[in-house]
Amino acid sequence: MRTAEFSFKGKSWNAGLSKLNRADVYGWSEIQRHDQEGQTCEIATLVEGRHVLPSGSVSMLKRDEMGNPVKTSDLIGVDRQGTQVDKQPSVYAGPVQLSKGQLDDYLAMAVKAVYVMQSDDENPFEAQLNSGELLQLQFNYREDYEADDAFMLSNGNDVFLVTGQVAELEFLSQHQAESPIESEGDAEAEDELMDFSMF
Repeated sequence: MRTAEFSFKGKSWNAGLSKLNRADVYGWSEIQRHDQEGQTCEIATLVEGRHVLPSGSVSMLKRDEMGNPVKTSDLIGVDRQGTQVDKQPSVYAGPVQLSKGQLDDYLAMAVKAVYVMQSDDENPFEAQLNSGELLQLQFNYREDYEADDAFMLSNGNDVFLVTGQVAELEFLSQHQAESPIESEGDAEAEDELMDFSMF
């Protein structure tokens, strides 16, 4: 299995990443339809009332201003000013530096993927992770222009890498000023002054 090197406070650990799918946790079910001859029916799309496209026949295609197809590998990333930006390296490209993560950031993350970390080497971060500490890193499975946030954590048996984007949440104060409550008398006086012809 391909491994990535993770480094924290002078210690390194090489581990592979195995994606944890929802079906692995919850299982799955599927409904099959059969025709009169007992053959399994497959979903298809009817286009223009006459073209039957089986599943897998339609995909996304990128085109330039002239309508010519463009490969994803030929695209470049630019910032708001139009300046070309560099790609962020893959987690497999070299040692990945870890830092101490914050629980609030982890709880505010929109999760994209979860990986189970597998290694034959002894994990030098095991004591920290088993004590509930989080280790944070920037994560790209493949080289890309924008890296995801990621946290390394443990349940006491396995080590997981949880990836996604930490949301920037703005919390309201508990002691915000409340709007003054109008008395019924003030509301009635205001109604008398209202000119309904302006509606």
